[in-house]
Amino acid sequence: MMQTLDLHGLRFEEAHEAVTRFVDRLYYQEAECGRIIHGFGVIAGALPQWLAAYPFVTRWARDLHNAGSTMVWVDAAR
Repeated sequence: MMQTLDLHGLRFEEAHEAVTRFVDRLYYQEAECGRIIHGFGVIAGALPQWLAAYPFVTRWARDLHNAGSTMVWVDAAR
């Protein structure tokens, strides 16, 4: 089952911390990908910059079925 993080209701700083924990968890649990639900606000605009800061995030893309969420792929520790 794909891991999901829902950022609704979080302040900007809280969302950034939650994304950090989520991406770290994906990496250390050797998950291939996960979904971040973020909506369409300021957090959605900042998310690409946050994800670009991770050397083990290989790519990310808006979910084709829900533009208010982003799929994240990681090169997990194997």
